[in-house]
Amino acid sequence: MRKAQLSGLDAMRLRAEYGARLRLARVKAGYSTIGSAAAAAGVSDAQLTQWETGRSIPSVPNLDGLIHSLGLDSSIILAGPKHRTR
Repeated sequence: MRKAQLSGLDAMRLRAEYGARLRLARVKAGYSTIGSAAAAAGVSDAQLTQWETGRSIPSVPNLDGLIHSLGLDSSIILAGPKHRTR
């Protein structure tokens, strides 16, 4: 069985959506700046910026660290796109 592959554009959109959800969770957790959140999570500002802009995605250990050290709502980050009914 072949795995479904995303086109380049679909992958970019997925990363951008994921980054937006990560940013929303950060702001809702009370971290208004990337610098304060990055310092609390023990990652660089540049790395957190990469994740929030969708240029890259955090590894599972990094995501777990963000969720726990910042007290993020994982349901905001991990929830998929809303499905619309036609």
